[in-house]
Amino acid sequence: MDIPNTLKDWALSVPLPIYITGGYVRNALMGLPSKDIDIAGAFSSNKLYGFLPKTASFNIVNSELDTSIIIIDDVRLEYTPFRTEEYDGGEHTPKSSVFIKDPYKDSLRRDFTCNSLYYDIKNDKVLDFHNGIDDINHKILRAVVNPDNVFSYDGLRILRMIRFGCELDFEIDPDTYVSAQKFKDNLKYISCERIREEFEKILNADQKYGIQDAHYKGLKLIGELKLWKYIIPEIEDTIGFRQNSKYHTYDVYNHLLETVKIAHPQVRLVALLHDIGKPASQKAYGNMHHHSEIGIEIAKKRLGQNGLKYPNATVEKIVRLIDAHMYDLKEQTSPEKLRKFVIKNYDILDELILLVRADTSAHGKGKHDRSIRFENARKQILELGLPKSLKDLAINGNDLLIAYPDILKHQLGTILDELLNACIIQKVKNQKEQLIPYASKIMKKLS
Repeated sequence: MDIPNTLKDWALSVPLPIYITGGYVRNALMGLPSKDIDIAGAFSSNKLYGFLPKTASFNIVNSELDTSIIIIDDVRLEYTPFRTEEYDGGEHTPKSSVFIKDPYKDSLRRDFTCNSLYYDIKNDKVLDFHNGIDDINHKILRAVVNPDNVFSYDGLRILRMIRFGCELDFEIDPDTYVSAQKFKDNLKYISCERIREEFEKILNADQKYGIQDAHYKGLKLIGELKLWKYIIPEIEDTIGFRQNSKYHTYDVYNHLLETVKIAHPQVRLVALLHDIGKPASQKAYGNMHHHSEIGIEIAKKRLGQNGLKYPNATVEKIVRLIDAHMYDLKEQTSPEKLRKFVIKNYDILDELILLVRADTSAHGKGKHDRSIRFENARKQILELGLPKSLKDLAINGNDLLIAYPDILKHQLGTILDELLNACIIQKVKNQKEQLIPYASKIMKKLS
């Protein structure tokens, strides 16, 4: 097996075997790349520390599981001693661990057979206790032991099953799938952060090893297993929710999934959410006209600190994109207003174009791509040399105070905003000698 020489030389110097475990072994057998190297052995971390080169970095990162991070000549390793585990009620973290010396017993705590392989570096051989190599060759994702035990111990493994199945393009073993359905409610014991981490990986599953539409397959599996209520519950309301067949081929749910399928990875999360407010809008108002504002509130609730705990900046961007995605729907907005809209959303314009393009295509009706108008407006702004923000204006607040000493300071922001708008619609050029006189007209209106 091809492993870093630094790791091999060090492992050969240690008295007992050091094993590479999990995904690195699986990927090596499949000819796939792998960055993370997990190792295991019959030592405690502190005992292993005594065998490290003096130049190695060593840090225990989980004292309960005795997990340590080791860096030897820029090769990063995560070490955990062999152990058995006991769980309470499907939680991801074991309630207790017992350290052991037997790799076979250690393998029994792992999730799937393809992840339960051990490469003995010292003896250059792979230990395969559960026919993992055969399952890899047949592209089968199978629980390492009785699947009821696998999923009853740790609810997060249900999402990991979906992720691995999609990333690797493996079929899920029927007994494993049925057991995942049986224990799906164990996801309620998993932290929002853990769920978000796995969900993000599913959203980008096609990017891992280049499996086409792997992310779409993952979202479909989430729906089939009825897991949305543990991730974004309102998506359940979109399933089977019909739309006007004149404009849409799919119901809301399948339109969302089709949009994600088409969308660039940068906008997949908002692609999944952009029409999520339609069922609630129809129920509240008898139409879907308010779906964007309702979708915004759902996004804030489900992505924010009371939900999946995405960073505030991510939630804010998602909200703005949902708010903007319906703009110029009939492609009748005037060039001046379109330029103002583009400048207002200049920092998210690339994402908005990607979202609108995917959304339009996912209607399944061959609609014209209206995002082209946004691109053309941006091109026009650049060609005309128009300011894209207050920072681009040829004057600032100090210039106004010097020209008009009696100006009310609380009006400065309003005046500058009006000057920016005047430049955008080309009432005035972005030149100091034109902006200063024009500011007086704005001041008269304000007074």
